[in-house]
Amino acid sequence: MQISKSILNCECGAKVEIDVCLFIDVAAEPELCWKLVRGELNVAKCKNCGKFIYLNEPFTYFDARRGEILKVFPPSWKEEDEAKGLSSESKFWTRTLYGLDALINFIAAGSHFPREYRDLVADQAQTLADEYNAVSENVCGCGLPLRVERSLLRSFGQSLVEIVKARCTGCGEARSFFLKLPCERAQQKKEPEVPVPLEA
Repeated sequence: MQISKSILNCECGAKVEIDVCLFIDVAAEPELCWKLVRGELNVAKCKNCGKFIYLNEPFTYFDARRGEILKVFPPSWKEEDEAKGLSSESKFWTRTLYGLDALINFIAAGSHFPREYRDLVADQAQTLADEYNAVSENVCGCGLPLRVERSLLRSFGQSLVEIVKARCTGCGEARSFFLKLPCERAQQKKEPEVPVPLEA
């Protein structure tokens, strides 16, 4: 793992030093995968206000055992770059995701699905990350952001709706969001579902 140092600006105005790792090889250093999932990679705590600050830079996740390379870009880049693959000539399965949440969703699926379903699982991981990101952009009446706790899928006639439960990070008030899924995704649900159990 190659580590460099960077300085980030906290919202409180303080300068925060952060250890930066923009490439991990999880086959060589498997502990880095779980460090990433636990939110302990590319993060620093502001000594002034106590807030955790996450680095929002392009990041590469490499798993030689499964033959996978995932490039993770900031969510704000998604509208500018619609390309899914990184290189058609690579001997590895490659994919571009937007936001670390999408990568973590993909990792959480583990190795419990056949490799031919990787694109489908990556699509689902990205969709969930996009939905959760949209919810987290809302703020509670007290002015603090919301955090997604869980989501449920419900079918209403021909429509598939995802009910996302969120809670205020400050006062704790709970809120629900109803997200109507695209028709294409609803139609996909008629096919046999790919099992994607979460790791304990």
